[in-house]
Amino acid sequence: MVIGMASPADGVQQQPEPAIVLYQHCNYSGHRTVLAPGRYSRRALLRAGMRDDQGVGSIRCLDGATARLWSTDGFLGRFLDVMRDDACLVGDDYEHAVSSVEVLLR
Repeated sequence: MVIGMASPADGVQQQPEPAIVLYQHCNYSGHRTVLAPGRYSRRALLRAGMRDDQGVGSIRCLDGATARLWSTDGFLGRFLDVMRDDACLVGDDYEHAVSSVEVLLR
């Protein structure tokens, strides 16, 4: 699946496939932020559509992606590696602590 169906001849660049989806609440509900592979500081997460007051309650990892969720902006502090869908991060103590994210493909 490719987002953006225009051909390179049209002058429109194709966006990379999404790799993870962050959800505001448990059970894949609330506002969602879709991320392609890459590194996302807090500022980059906001540019990608995450709300300033949004925590991360659940996550979907698509097509073998891994998400490294950092507790502090700038990829500092504690981190949690998520390699599969997780319907509720509350028990992992990361619901509201995500300040930067790395999305990797395995």
